[in-house]
Amino acid sequence: MLPKTIDIVIIGGGVIGCLVAYYLAKQKVKVLVLDRSRFGSNASGATVGVISPLWHENASVYMKNLLDDNFEFIICSVTTNGLDDRWLGKKITYTDLEILEKLSKKFQFNLNFEGGEAETFVLNCPLFNNPLKIIEFKKKWDGYRGRFEIVDIGLVNNVR
Repeated sequence: MLPKTIDIVIIGGGVIGCLVAYYLAKQKVKVLVLDRSRFGSNASGATVGVISPLWHENASVYMKNLLDDNFEFIICSVTTNGLDDRWLGKKITYTDLEILEKLSKKFQFNLNFEGGEAETFVLNCPLFNNPLKIIEFKKKWDGYRGRFEIVDIGLVNNVR
């Protein structure tokens, strides 16, 4: 059932459309997202659209807000001094965030990894119906940089 009133209609339920909807909804904007098929099933992988909501955000506040909003994410690659292979596949907690803040100051990397110092992978967030569960993975490390490769993944509480 459609809501009686909305402020904004977003056409396209891909990565960009859903991110825009999420950030608008956080600002108490009534948003309706429409897509011709399943959300995220069409052009998200080929999109040239870019959203950079972090450019003017305080990195520490932003990362704490993610945790406050029940985002669960892991670090899946690192390419900077100060982050070693122990961070690969690590689910970030408030305690980890405090350590990352100290490391980012010492080694001069962006705490929210906007410079490509690391990449994250979201396991659960308010937009997901079911959290993701990593079943099988491989860690690759060359002494300076590395990646956490997900070989098999599933949905929690779903039949595969």
